[in-house]
Amino acid sequence: MVTTFEKKQIVSSTELVRSFKKYENELPLGDIFIFKRNAPEAVLMDYSRYEKIKQKLEELEELLEHITIYEMAQQRKSSPAKKVSLEKLKKQYGL
Repeated sequence: MVTTFEKKQIVSSTELVRSFKKYENELPLGDIFIFKRNAPEAVLMDYSRYEKIKQKLEELEELLEHITIYEMAQQRKSSPAKKVSLEKLKKQYGL
């Protein structure tokens, strides 16, 4: 996945340390991408935006888990596996 950045959104970690308040005040305008050695290292974002992203991620992970469970159940339903009754198993193992 390729992410594009606007020049005003990019700051070096050194510059961020020097002028943190300036960049903190710009957060309502969008995320700030912190670069170190010309590579993205971190993102500074508004806390409410972070919470929304975190909640959506948790919802998506739960949905993925449900889909996986559903697919496993469907696969087992259509599996040609041999079915054995509980009574037969009890008799076989002397229970």
